[in-house]
Amino acid sequence: MNRSRDRWIAFLLILPSIILIAIFVYGFIAWTARVSLSKWDGVQPDYTWVGLDNYRLLFTDAGGVSNKRFAIDMWNTLFFTFFFLLICVVNRLAVSDLT
Repeated sequence: MNRSRDRWIAFLLILPSIILIAIFVYGFIAWTARVSLSKWDGVQPDYTWVGLDNYRLLFTDAGGVSNKRFAIDMWNTLFFTFFFLLICVVNRLAVSDLT
């Protein structure tokens, strides 16, 4: 009896955190997915369903200038991520060798 009560108390104590994470993490992920599949241009809200057309424009030549900009942005992200991780690992190995 006491163990069951303790479990309920523990659940009730973490329930606010679960609710806030559901709203502010998973809720915004769902909102971003909804907007990315609509015709919204970022200025005027237009929730007309376009499906994966926005992604098709990003990854094909039909995207024009935005396609080239996206490719540059992806390359920059991969470049800086790789070298940042490389520097962190090398620095950590150097520091760990000193101790």
